[in-house]
Amino acid sequence: MVPLLQAYSSMEVKLNGTSDGKNLNISESYNVLSSSPSGISVNVTYVANETYTISAVISTSGTIESFSFNGINESGSVAGGMAIGLFAGFIFEIDYVDSLGNFTQILQFHPAGTSTVTIGSVSIPVTTYAANSLPVTTSTCGGSDTLTAFSLTAGTPSGASLPLVTSATLAGTGTSDGTTSSYDVTVQVIGLTIA
Repeated sequence: MVPLLQAYSSMEVKLNGTSDGKNLNISESYNVLSSSPSGISVNVTYVANETYTISAVISTSGTIESFSFNGINESGSVAGGMAIGLFAGFIFEIDYVDSLGNFTQILQFHPAGTSTVTIGSVSIPVTTYAANSLPVTTSTCGGSDTLTAFSLTAGTPSGASLPLVTSATLAGTGTSDGTTSSYDVTVQVIGLTIA
């Protein structure tokens, strides 16, 4: 989470689709309030059926040090456990940025074109990646994903220190530690400020 917060001082993402048959319609945004050598203070707004506003302090090692939400103030491991689900859209962004090589450097996927997308006032040169054929199975840490739909667009804005998945459409099943889940999701970055 820390590299994302250090590269982009604000971001808004939308996540739509289904996960294990449950509808997803989530909008999330964050704003970095301050940053120091010891940590980052951030406000997160999470909108699903209700709107939640969260304040958190995250150490430079990525630990959620404190968490404030609806009058609840927590610290330590309790804070981390409560906050993790409310950072879902950004965790998706982080996971896919961390695993971009899985989709851009292996033989099952290929670049399908380049373009420029504008998010707010930020123009980003992007490459769209597609699967050579579907379904395709990829290995994950502790399991595998079988994709039946795949499109991913990624690029690095000028002045940014981290690439960004600007949009992704994924459908299929994932298996991890013996548990299988299904998903059909679209994630899109709709707001962005470079730090």
